[in-house]
Amino acid sequence: MDFEREMEEKMRTVFKKPIAFTIATLNVEPTPEQARFLHSRGKRTVIEGEELSGKTTIMMAKALWLALNEKGITIAFVVKDEYNKKKLILYLKTLTLNNWFFKERIITNQNGMITFDTGSRLIVTTGLEEVQKKLPDYLFFDDAGQHPQLKKLDLKKAGNIIISYNPEVAQLEVEHNDLFKFEPLMNNA
Repeated sequence: MDFEREMEEKMRTVFKKPIAFTIATLNVEPTPEQARFLHSRGKRTVIEGEELSGKTTIMMAKALWLALNEKGITIAFVVKDEYNKKKLILYLKTLTLNNWFFKERIITNQNGMITFDTGSRLIVTTGLEEVQKKLPDYLFFDDAGQHPQLKKLDLKKAGNIIISYNPEVAQLEVEHNDLFKFEPLMNNA
């Protein structure tokens, strides 16, 4: 086996592990609590954290990891408004265009929907209409306490739900079996 193929095989092994994947693709070293979340398999998960605690980044790392490691799943990543949707889509395009591993694993990447070679899809959206029609296998709900349509969604019907919120901005009452508390990564002062 030549060096290039050997390195590629090693990288594929690394990408099977969610923490190694997060470090290698997003260049982010998860905190212990974030690492615990990346390994969790709870069906109802809540992430509580202030601004700049890494909620969105770590949730996206998990969403991408799931899409690349599970076959034929649909993941909806719901954000609170169009500004955050555009920001996240730009981030994903930049990330996936600049990383050789993503380049060979992505079939399409347009209008907030990425289709992977596993048959899995990741959709970034602000609205719940498309999510309500056919509930995804995984629903990532970023800054849920600030989303105007949260109360319209029947979370009991959904499969796997990962919700984040900032307790300084909104209170959120959601049934869950896993709770993660992310500390701010930077001093907000």
